[in-house]
Amino acid sequence: MLSYIKTKFPEIFYSVILSHHYGNDVKVEQVINEVKQRQIRMHPPDINRSVWSNRSGDGIQLGFSMIRGLTYRMSEAIIEARKEGPFEDIYDLKTRVKDVVLGRKVLTQLIFSGALDCFEENRKTLLQSLPMLDELNSEEYAHDSFLSTLGFNIKKEYNYADEMDDIEKIEGEKEVFGFHLSDHPIISLQKSLQYIPFSLLHQKRQGTYLVFFEKIKTIRTKKGQNMAFVRISDGYQEMEGVIFPKVYFNVHPKLSHRIVAVTGRIEVRKSQPQLIIDSVEDVETFRDDYIHKSKSVVIRNSANYDISGLLGAEGIPVHDFDRKEELGNVEKSNFHKLLEHIDLSDIRLLA
Repeated sequence: MLSYIKTKFPEIFYSVILSHHYGNDVKVEQVINEVKQRQIRMHPPDINRSVWSNRSGDGIQLGFSMIRGLTYRMSEAIIEARKEGPFEDIYDLKTRVKDVVLGRKVLTQLIFSGALDCFEENRKTLLQSLPMLDELNSEEYAHDSFLSTLGFNIKKEYNYADEMDDIEKIEGEKEVFGFHLSDHPIISLQKSLQYIPFSLLHQKRQGTYLVFFEKIKTIRTKKGQNMAFVRISDGYQEMEGVIFPKVYFNVHPKLSHRIVAVTGRIEVRKSQPQLIIDSVEDVETFRDDYIHKSKSVVIRNSANYDISGLLGAEGIPVHDFDRKEELGNVEKSNFHKLLEHIDLSDIRLLA
């Protein structure tokens, strides 16, 4: 029965199973990896729509139960206050919710989770404005309070800031949920480099992977050599990795880059996959080297593109994927022009 529901109603299945495994980081990670691989959309909690439990419908709408530090009693108080109408801003939220205190810690979790994204101000502005709410007495300024009936309203002030970058967002979400909801910055980078056939962690057990270093822990072996244990993500799956001393000696200066190209092989250790990393390269250097080493180009839907002016007798061969024929040759100095003329989903460079 569960297999049937998982196959036919995946949104319902994963909504329930996420709640069921909440608190078990290993199980939740496995579920999240499956959800991402099946490309099921996950929506952050919404202060004006969410309830305690996860719900399905156009993906998975996370409930308040997934936010670390937010209790069931707090959730019920928010839902009760919401009956009067949607919350307009963080001041409105703070003053209308009764019987519980929405302190700085809980508001921080709500902000990082994306639950307050429906408000006009961005996450970083809301975070930097929290000190202004610390002294706010919600009872004094409640809609039915004495001060409110006299016409006294809260002065709503914000400490405005530019929105946090993608890495700050996903790190905040990971602190709240144990996983990230926003598109990983590595996904957009993969799309801009999709003409290079990177391997994905869940698809190939050996290859070159574009990864994000979630964590790096350097240790010293009994022989006095440095090595590192890393936590990596390719945007679809997270995995442990290890860099042994001989490799670490050559690559440790490059570990300061958060996103890198690594080559390696996946082995199983204590029933868990682990990437044994053989090399690490910064993305720009890897891209340039790959283009220089490329031996052929394959283009799909070539009839949609006018590239005749870039082809000639010299250079590396350009093949039509659909018709299985050679279109001509392109000089490596014209690679970037070729990439500008063709949708990146329709071209691959083969080394």
